[in-house]
Formats: sequence, C-alpha cells, structure tokens
Amino acid sequence: MEQFRNIGIIGRLGSVQVLETVRRLKRFLLDRHLHVILEETIAEVLPGHGLQTSS
Repeated sequence: MEQFRNIGIIGRLGSVQVLETVRRLKRFLLDRHLHVILEETIAEVLPGHGLQTSS
C-alpha cells in the first residue's frame, strides 16, 4: 500500500497545549520528509512556518 505524502493539519486552538502539540506534530512529519499543509487559522499562530496553507 502506498503511503500518504501530503498531510494537512487542522484544529481548534483553545490552549497553549494544543499549539505545542501542533508544533510537535509538524516537526515529526517534516522530519519524515512529508509535505505538511497547515489550515489558515493554525498557520496564523505559527509565524515563520514556511509551509503551504489552505482554507
């Protein structure tokens, strides 16, 4: 079975813990050379992320 290469991160930001989880997930995926796409709301609170965004 072929693996996914494009991964989108979406979520509701309600606490600092959520934001830290998103940061850790983003790093985990990038370390595995996957293409990470951030939902616009998440992207706004991660300045300088340098990733593709989607609405």
